[in-house]
Amino acid sequence: MTSQRPESDKILDSATQARQAAPAAMHLPALTNEQRVLLEAYRLGRLDEKSFQDYLADDPILSDYVHKVCRPTAPSTRTH
Repeated sequence: MTSQRPESDKILDSATQARQAAPAAMHLPALTNEQRVLLEAYRLGRLDEKSFQDYLADDPILSDYVHKVCRPTAPSTRTH
């Protein structure tokens, strides 16, 4: 006899699979135009490291974004 799984289990499995397959960008905080300009300036070398770190210290949303984009989350991908 085959056991039927409850519909709620199927929905939970589907949601879990969707979260695992979702791109990381879906979990990134939204940035303002000013924050995007700062990131671009830093990437292009127009903003020095000290100034960029100061902005990150003063802006938790930008800091969270940079942390999620630039830092690996899986222990196997850490380089130090």
